[in-house]
Amino acid sequence: MTDLFALAADAFLAGDLALAKDAYGQLLGVFDLDQEVGTFCGPSSPSDMVATDVPEAVARYLRAVFETTPLSERAEELYDRYADLGRLAPATSLHAIADTLRNGLPDLDDFLPAWIEVLTEHTGGYWARDRQRLLTEATVWHAGTDSLATVARRPGDHQPTTYLDWINALTRDGRLDDAAAAAREATTITGLPAERSAEVADRLGELTARLGDPQAALDARRTAWRTHRTRSRLLALVVAADAAGQRAGTLKRQQWFDAARSVADRRIDAVVGNKHRGAYHRVAVLAVAYAEALALAADQAAGAAFITATRSRYPRHVAFRDELDRATAAVAGTSPAQAIASREPSQPRRTRTAGRRGRHVCAVSPTGRHPGRGPDRGRLAERRRCQGMAPWPYAAPTHRPSDHGRQVESPRPILPGKNGPGVSWCSRGGRPLRPCAECLDDEAYA
Repeated sequence: MTDLFALAADAFLAGDLALAKDAYGQLLGVFDLDQEVGTFCGPSSPSDMVATDVPEAVARYLRAVFETTPLSERAEELYDRYADLGRLAPATSLHAIADTLRNGLPDLDDFLPAWIEVLTEHTGGYWARDRQRLLTEATVWHAGTDSLATVARRPGDHQPTTYLDWINALTRDGRLDDAAAAAREATTITGLPAERSAEVADRLGELTARLGDPQAALDARRTAWRTHRTRSRLLALVVAADAAGQRAGTLKRQQWFDAARSVADRRIDAVVGNKHRGAYHRVAVLAVAYAEALALAADQAAGAAFITATRSRYPRHVAFRDELDRATAAVAGTSPAQAIASREPSQPRRTRTAGRRGRHVCAVSPTGRHPGRGPDRGRLAERRRCQGMAPWPYAAPTHRPSDHGRQVESPRPILPGKNGPGVSWCSRGGRPLRPCAECLDDEAYA
């Protein structure tokens, strides 16, 4: 293979980029066979067992792809080829591709906007870290450091890392005030991963300390510690508290917040982990109350990060996530106690009566639960004979005792397509309708 790579290199340096593209593409594709038994032998990876400089070969192949692809398709094609072979040379950059030949990349002014657009739109893939590095490189190359602000403010998976790259670039340029302003802007973005939010707060703490604002540095370090706790962040918090002359008060308040979070996390885990749906709303309000306490302590980012972390901890518990979203929205203009008081009544619970598989509820019981459900097997026949099953959620008008067993008018059909529009039946007559007190006193429905 080494000789074949040498022939491909000769074609590339001779300017025959079409031949070099085909040759490099075939040779580099061989490394995809490393999982097949008997293809390669030896303790090392296939790319390490050849004498060829594989990262340089990848860069030359991508340069050949760049120059042989029409401009309108170049960005997408280069992205696809990089995704295929980037694992062989993860550090390959656009500058490395340009340096493979003495002459620069052609049509760069037209290519870079399309390249930035492609890197921003494609958010998936296992090589997201490399994609982010390429995005930052292309943005700065195209319009300088300040252009990172536009990309960072564009919603997407790239946003957290782009903010960090923007802050780091401004810091390298010596623009500390601008870097601190960018960090403060990043802390206002909701929905960022907790670890990324903590990294932004770390940067803000470093910058404000260098700018001579110990109180702002302490606030930033406190936010970083509460958002994503690590030993290094705790030590940085202590140093910032010493610099601000508030070590005792800071550590005491932090101890209280840690204890409160521990209690809240244990209660939420106990309720949601054991699927006590009736208590979902209470623990959701508890989580929001703790986030409110963080916000009142001048720590808005940490409060939002706690809600985000709590929500992401239960990706499959949709009911709890809905309750958490509802509680978060409710306390935006009121208190947690008022949010509990304003809670909407829950829908009738689903049952699995008579093969309905949770898709219907019993119209005889106001709670949606059939009276024969439970350990009393003697009512099994009555449960199976029940005709009062309606699609969930069920809401039927209450009838009068004089309506027993006869057709009555109701505001809307109970079972569309069976009763006809606006027509329902008394439950004692074998049709679903919310029962009156006399029906509930009957032995069949007691």
